Amino acid sequence: MNDINVTQWKQANAVYQQLMDLTVSAALDKLNGMTGLDDGIKSMVLALISSGNQSSQYLQQWATPELTAGSDQADYQADDQLGDYRLEVALGEGGMSRVFRAVRLDGERQKPVAIKVFKKSVMTPALISRFAVEQDILAELTHPNIINMHHGGTSESGSPYIVMDLIEEARDIDVYAAEHQLSRRRKLAFIITAGQAIAFAHHNLIVHRDIKPSNLLVDQQGQLKVVDFGIAKLMTRAEAPQKTTIMALTPTFAAPEQINSGQISVTTDVFSLAVVALQLLIGESPLPADRLLKSCAEDEEHVRQLLKSRIDDADLRNILNQALQQDPEKRYRNMDSFVQDLQAWMDNKPVMASPDSWWYRSKKFAQRRSALFATLVTLVVMSLLGVTLLAHQVEKTRGEALKALEVKDFMLGVFSVVNPDQSQGDRILARDLLAQAVAELKQQDFSDQATQVELLSSLGTAQSQLGLYPAAKDTFAAALKLDARAMNARLGEIDVLLTENEFAAAESRLAEVRPLLEQPAHQAEWLLLHAKMLSFNGDYAAALDEARQAVSQFAALQLHKQKLQASRQVANVLFLQSESPRAAELLQQELTSLTPLLGPTNTMVLAAQNDLVELFNDVGDYDQAIKYSESLIDNITTVLGEEHPFLVQAYITRAGTSRATGAIEEAGEFAKRALNLSQTVNGETHQATARAMNLMAVISYVRGDLENALERMREASRLFDQAMGADHPESWDVKTNLVALLNMNGQYDEAISTVKPLYETQREELGASHRSTIYSQTILARLYGDVGRLDEARLLGEDLLVNAMADLGQGHPLTIGGHFTLARIYQKQGELAAAIQLMERVINHESWQDDNERVITAYNSLADLYLEDAQSEQARLYKDKSLQAARNLLGEEAPRTVAQMLKSIAFYQHVDQPDQAVQLIDRVKQLLLENQQLPASFAEQLQALEKPQG
Repeated sequence: MNDINVTQWKQANAVYQQLMDLTVSAALDKLNGMTGLDDGIKSMVLALISSGNQSSQYLQQWATPELTAGSDQADYQADDQLGDYRLEVALGEGGMSRVFRAVRLDGERQKPVAIKVFKKSVMTPALISRFAVEQDILAELTHPNIINMHHGGTSESGSPYIVMDLIEEARDIDVYAAEHQLSRRRKLAFIITAGQAIAFAHHNLIVHRDIKPSNLLVDQQGQLKVVDFGIAKLMTRAEAPQKTTIMALTPTFAAPEQINSGQISVTTDVFSLAVVALQLLIGESPLPADRLLKSCAEDEEHVRQLLKSRIDDADLRNILNQALQQDPEKRYRNMDSFVQDLQAWMDNKPVMASPDSWWYRSKKFAQRRSALFATLVTLVVMSLLGVTLLAHQVEKTRGEALKALEVKDFMLGVFSVVNPDQSQGDRILARDLLAQAVAELKQQDFSDQATQVELLSSLGTAQSQLGLYPAAKDTFAAALKLDARAMNARLGEIDVLLTENEFAAAESRLAEVRPLLEQPAHQAEWLLLHAKMLSFNGDYAAALDEARQAVSQFAALQLHKQKLQASRQVANVLFLQSESPRAAELLQQELTSLTPLLGPTNTMVLAAQNDLVELFNDVGDYDQAIKYSESLIDNITTVLGEEHPFLVQAYITRAGTSRATGAIEEAGEFAKRALNLSQTVNGETHQATARAMNLMAVISYVRGDLENALERMREASRLFDQAMGADHPESWDVKTNLVALLNMNGQYDEAISTVKPLYETQREELGASHRSTIYSQTILARLYGDVGRLDEARLLGEDLLVNAMADLGQGHPLTIGGHFTLARIYQKQGELAAAIQLMERVINHESWQDDNERVITAYNSLADLYLEDAQSEQARLYKDKSLQAARNLLGEEAPRTVAQMLKSIAFYQHVDQPDQAVQLIDRVKQLLLENQQLPASFAEQLQALEKPQG
């Protein structure tokens, strides 16, 4: 660049700065009135205005790198400290601000954030006002598809900044669509999601005013976020900007009223989102390049010709044409209407933008129900009874109207209980509302029985999703009493039977309905249910095959929710086969592709996200577990409320993550939330309440409070028996947990009398190789060993290890547990070499990783074996490894870590290493003084250990 171009740019930039606070028309008038300005400089200013970018972006196009680097430095750079944050790397830059990835300096395990910092070189009163508006706007918006603002502030040097969520690996929506080669439907699904988020802002009296691809970001999970409300309009605030200035304008996507200084409203965002949609569909900018200078005079004709030549679907053309009308009064009245029409197009239903007629609605019906429509047409042609058909249609319409009226009356009757005058201040929960609905439905007479049957089936499904299985079974039975062939009710009943462990009845029902299946969707649902039964019976190969078939069939039918449900079953079978990494990868991929289609708060999406968190917990990927868990909890609380039943399981799963990472207090807090919420929304005897109580017991054990753990585990066992039945797999699992605690507390007789009949029942009903059977057999073998019944213990231990190795594999946790148990029995029988060999086989296996609490016990047990076998150096090696693992996994103040310290003190004293023992004694004393929550028994143990040193 030569000197005259540099000088011209500086002059153009200075002129542009003078115009930034003006509306477009006022800026152009003022520019044209500058008679002493060179035409070349005017052209550069016009290019700045028309580009919709500020001068720093313009520099990148016209100036040399050296000039760009030094022309407009931001006040902050990477590695600077801003408030409580360190700026790591610059993510993007505009003329007014710069965005950084940042981390908090005084926090632990906090996620990185994004910080937008204004440049002092362009600070004006208008910009300061804009910054304040953006803070207010973002603070008022909480939606899963809108960027979250944490807080705002002003730096010591006077630079305003905003701290927001960081969208990892974000892509502009058009870039994401190109990279993933999205289909037309997938692109429009994203537009619908964006529209729903923007409509939420509209409902909060906020207009975005700058909808464009770079403000619609898609993260690495395929979730869309609407960002940059920096020029949004608060419709309730008189001081908010009412006219669009050139600094707050992207001409390529701006509505005509923004360019022409007209009135801004919600239809402004409708126009801009429609521009983004059309650009995604055709792959190029859909509006004239010179529209700003021509005041949008040619927009309408340009769009009309473009739609005609590039969009082949008439309904989609009509939708976009209405959204892109130059006159705001002719557009959709609001964003909700635009989104509804797009969704109707996705569902092959009539759209409001197309002229209505009987023929049009028949055509749309034909697209949705092609086979049925073809049959009707054939009948019409063959019978030539057009008049009769018309009369039939009229009668059918009347029947549909009557059906709709009956359904409306039914729903009003049900939901009247929410009316304060009727509820009398009582809390109305989902289960109560569903029970009221079923009772009303059973009493009400419908002219069309099929409607009543379908409503009952739907209510039964809702009850089942909330875990109200006995109620769901009764509701399905009521539907089948009216129509024994009602397939939705029959399949729903089978699902409940499987959940309640009634395998024989479920298998019989599955065999009965299979010849009756006509609809492809019902055939796929049958496959899914049969896969569940096969997995319960331990036939994992067949279960995996049928679940995958169900996934393929649902995908072919474009039944996205059912496809995700089937994918969850595939992941579950993989988990049961100890292939958690594959299961997590599959489920993550499915969520990425299906969440944009279903929405982030769809019930199946939430359930799949919770499954994914559990899988990440199982494989030890706790960062991913925390990430998905936080998103899951945020989505539920934001959209469904803070007392939704889905939150209970989300809290339970998050507690599991916290426990695994050593954050025991945090785990206890989440478990407590789960228990309190479940007692409130589900009741005292619900299975979710029992799960939360079981978790509370486990956390009490980890804290070292065995007495409290036993009390809670007894209560959890009682609750599971009441909620699920004594023969349900979850009831069995909690009983084995109880037995393990009884064993630790030396209550051997009660433990054996509890687990022995359980093991015998499982072996008979589930088989010797089932996970539940092996788990119970492991505990029984351990108990026999502890009470001296060593021959019986050995037989059980060797048998279970053979079964576990054959069916679960070497790396499965139950197989590892079997090795530990048998090694303990060998030790009691004096066969130390055999015991050491078993333990080393586990620790040296390729699947062994030092990221799970089991390593603490494993290393400690192996150290004791080596010590007993007079191999002191090896014993010390593994005793040290055990203590280090406890510190790494749980933290030094965790009760289990302190307990391991006490064991290490006794070990060092035994092997005559007093210096190490004294060092640990001093550390335990300090911890006991600092942490009053540690069990009092620790002080007693320490006092006993100190006596030999006196």
